[in-house]
Amino acid sequence: MRKLIIILSFLLAVPVLAQQRHPRKPVGVVSPTPAKRSDLPPATVKIQGLRAVMLGGNVDGPNGNDTVSYRDYLKRVAKVLEDRGVTVQEIYSPTSAENIRSAVKGAHFIFYAGHGIGSSDPPSYIGKVSPAGMLVVDKVWSDEDDVKKWEPAPGAIVFYLGACFTAGNSGDDIGKIQDAEAKRRVSAYSAPFFRNKFGGYYAAWSDYQAQSVMGQLFAGKTLGEAYALSGGEKDVFKSAHPLVAGNDLWYHRSNRGGGYAFDFSFVGKPSSTLVSLFKSSNTTDTNPTTIPEDQIQPTNPNQTEPETEPNKPQISAEQAREFGMLMIAAIYDGNDGEALQHLKAGADTSVRHSGWTPLMLATYYDRPAIVQALIKAKADLNANLDGWTALALANAYNKTAIAQLLQKAGARTDRALPGNKPGLPSRPK
Repeated sequence: MRKLIIILSFLLAVPVLAQQRHPRKPVGVVSPTPAKRSDLPPATVKIQGLRAVMLGGNVDGPNGNDTVSYRDYLKRVAKVLEDRGVTVQEIYSPTSAENIRSAVKGAHFIFYAGHGIGSSDPPSYIGKVSPAGMLVVDKVWSDEDDVKKWEPAPGAIVFYLGACFTAGNSGDDIGKIQDAEAKRRVSAYSAPFFRNKFGGYYAAWSDYQAQSVMGQLFAGKTLGEAYALSGGEKDVFKSAHPLVAGNDLWYHRSNRGGGYAFDFSFVGKPSSTLVSLFKSSNTTDTNPTTIPEDQIQPTNPNQTEPETEPNKPQISAEQAREFGMLMIAAIYDGNDGEALQHLKAGADTSVRHSGWTPLMLATYYDRPAIVQALIKAKADLNANLDGWTALALANAYNKTAIAQLLQKAGARTDRALPGNKPGLPSRPK
């Protein structure tokens, strides 16, 4: 009898997993974003040959009310893109991974509406599932391994609509998670795309925000500006992406009365534009967008091979890592001279000890000489540990001189996540 009860309990639990709850009131209804396509700014950027793929998942059966609702999300966004000269292909469940892979090949925009991963630590749904999951075939996911096989246009933008975890919350844990968990989910979900040619990631609970983001991008706004204009910056938290170097991770936290909701996220380089992402396309621009100077690559007609930094040691990656760990140990020991020697020998400045980089440790121990040398060595100033960059640590621990060095070098004043400062690990052996 006891075994029968266990079996029945399991069978009853499966439909609950298969029918993840989704937000019933789209965030776009209460956000300052256009509710009508006519309210979007006029398009000024014209890029020929752009393609978009709309992937509609199975939410509550092929023709269920939620499934149809999510398809409608995609159709409304598709209209915005078509009005701006983008060719749109729509694919709805049931389909196949092969069909999706074929459609995605060469695509500049990929939109998905449907289920996302619905449980945590590690993210999983039913069976073995990795981040980047899309339930576009009945009981079959397009997961991280599938994304690795995709061949999108370089710089492609992916946009999730209503999918659990992609913006932070799932539909049934609003008010139950905090910033660190929301950020972990967004970082895990977005990372596979940036390991495969993608240049932008957005996730929202409503097509209103997707329409707004696309409208702003085609009006010449940067990826970061399009995000801010589509959801407001009041409750946006910004940090470097913890898994993909060189990219930011932003998320929005709104107060829903019963607790916080994490409902709108962005990953990428905020200063990127459609022109800079897709500049290899046949591009015309009736109102040219200025590309930020830091994205312009200088040309040298006399240069026949890549320039190398003078006197930079030519060592293996493993040797560089070893020197990096020795540098960290020297910082712990208060031996600035030895730390600088390891740096000069070619130490990898991105190595981490329990999440701490040499720059973070030099900041914590108030070693301005080492910080200055790391800045000169082009260390990542905005690497973070649970949302705490070196500059955030300098401000939190009142390391005034180091804070000034970092600010002068262009380090960001990211908002650290709420909670205690990260605990210093013991010295590496």
